[in-house]
Amino acid sequence: MSDNAESLWEWSIEHYGLPGAEGVLLEAQDKFSLNVNILLWCCWHSEYGRALSELEIRNALDISVNWSDNITSALRHARRNLKERQVRHGAGVENQNALYEAIKKTELMAEKHELSLYEAIGGINHSDEVLSQKPAKNNNVLSIARRNIATYLALAKVTKTEDFSVSLIERIIDKVLPHGKC
Repeated sequence: MSDNAESLWEWSIEHYGLPGAEGVLLEAQDKFSLNVNILLWCCWHSEYGRALSELEIRNALDISVNWSDNITSALRHARRNLKERQVRHGAGVENQNALYEAIKKTELMAEKHELSLYEAIGGINHSDEVLSQKPAKNNNVLSIARRNIATYLALAKVTKTEDFSVSLIERIIDKVLPHGKC
C-alpha cells in the first residue's frame, strides 16, 4: 500500500467516528436497511476521485446479501438482543457482559472482513496511481460521492420508498465527508 493511501478499514474507522456520522449512518441502516459499509465505501472512493460503476455497486450488493446479511447482521442482532436481555433480566449480568463483548469483537472482525471484500471490487490495489494521493477536497469529490450514494440507493430500491428524501444523501455526505466542502 502506498504511504499516502488509507485502506478502506482505516478510512472507515476515522470517518465513522466524525461528529454526527454514526448517527446518520445508523439512521440509514435502521430506517432504510442500507448497509453502512457500502455507504462508507461509496464515500471512500469519492475521496480518491473515483465514481463507481453500476456493476461495481451491484457486486457490493451481492456481497452485502452473502456476507453482511448472513454473518454481520446476525452478529449485530445477537448483540442487540443480548443487550436488551441484560437490561430486562439483570441476573448473570457478568457472564452476559463477557458474552456481549465477545460478540461485539466478532461483529467488528466481520465488518473488517466485509470492508476488505468491498475494497477488492473494481480491481483497485493500493499501488495504483489513483490511490497514491488523495485529491484536494472540492466540489468534484462531493459530486462523485452524491453519484456513488445515489446509485447505491437506487439499486437498493430505497429511492422508491415513501419516507425517502434526497436530503439523506446530503446529510451522509455532510457528516462523513464534512471537510469535502472546503
